[in-house]
Amino acid sequence: MPQTNEKLVEKLLEEGRIKTEEVKNSFLRTDRSKFVPEDKQKYSYIDRPIPIAEGQTISAPHMVAMMTEELDLEKDSKIMEIGTGSGYQAAILAEIATKGEIHTIETVETLYTQSKEKLKDYNNVEVYKGDGSRGIPEAAPFNRIISTCGSPGIPEPWKEQLEEKGIIVAPVGGQRHQTLKKYKKINGEVKEQKVSIPCAFVPMKGEHGF
Repeated sequence: MPQTNEKLVEKLLEEGRIKTEEVKNSFLRTDRSKFVPEDKQKYSYIDRPIPIAEGQTISAPHMVAMMTEELDLEKDSKIMEIGTGSGYQAAILAEIATKGEIHTIETVETLYTQSKEKLKDYNNVEVYKGDGSRGIPEAAPFNRIISTCGSPGIPEPWKEQLEEKGIIVAPVGGQRHQTLKKYKKINGEVKEQKVSIPCAFVPMKGEHGF
């Protein structure tokens, strides 16, 4: 069982979850313990989801790594994240898109307040409170969209707020079990790519959620 962030990263590398130098470095620079509740610190470096507040979770590191890799990020990527949660995924993104922008939205007041505080030192991260299923129209368009909550499909607002050739990575399916899927906007249409990984995320709330 990994006892340090460095050991956790080694494990993810060995398993092939982390594939690129950029993602490896972002994980090394982002200590997961900072985003884990105080009473669950001993689980910080275990590769599994951890409850945080209001029935939400901080995702398992291997899933964060896989989703981040599928985004194919650039240093100047402009990203929308649906479901800030603990702030861990946003921090990982911020360490890669150092010249870009991360716009992350959370519907749960407690988590919004906590994550805003934890992410305050990242000058490329903006945290919003609201219905993530509607996207963040005031900050659009984006060339990358990632969702950390399960949705019944890809909401129309996300498709509209995605730039041409932009990428969406999201868990799609039912309230309890989904499939992680990747999409790309080609000639104005958001088309599914060849990525299909079983997963289980908390369900997305809101107008286009469950």
